[in-house]
Amino acid sequence: MKSIINQIKNRQSGFTIVELLVVIVVIGILASITIVAYNGVTNRAKTVKEQSAASVVQKKAELVNGFTSAYPSAVVATTGFSTALPADASTSLQGSGIRFAAISTAPANENTVEYFACTSPAGGGARVGYWDYAQSTKVQVTIGTCTTYSTTALTGGPY
Repeated sequence: MKSIINQIKNRQSGFTIVELLVVIVVIGILASITIVAYNGVTNRAKTVKEQSAASVVQKKAELVNGFTSAYPSAVVATTGFSTALPADASTSLQGSGIRFAAISTAPANENTVEYFACTSPAGGGARVGYWDYAQSTKVQVTIGTCTTYSTTALTGGPY
């Protein structure tokens, strides 16, 4: 009887070093998978935000074109596109947070949109661009019918 009690007292419980290392490796693998997935999701979210800002600019430019038969070629420091339109047809970008700037790499500021006005025919269209964070490249969308674009992007904002 005493030998059984002595065996129980001398028995050490716990995990071996191999078991601990296996658990640490598994946790590390799961953490790396989570980090990669998180970065992909945030890049897609940033791209959707930039795409949405570019879409707002496109729609406002189309609105200007609908009333004046010409796409905007300039921005006003306080409101964005300025054209004398009916009161219910606002082309203001105020409150949108959109910035106009040339884009060659990922912009430092959110909601940055590139806008090149058409020079031939004048007012015939524009090229709107935004940064795709998921693909690490600039995406450009053409609106209207244009053969030649300005070499200088509009700058201004945030609105």
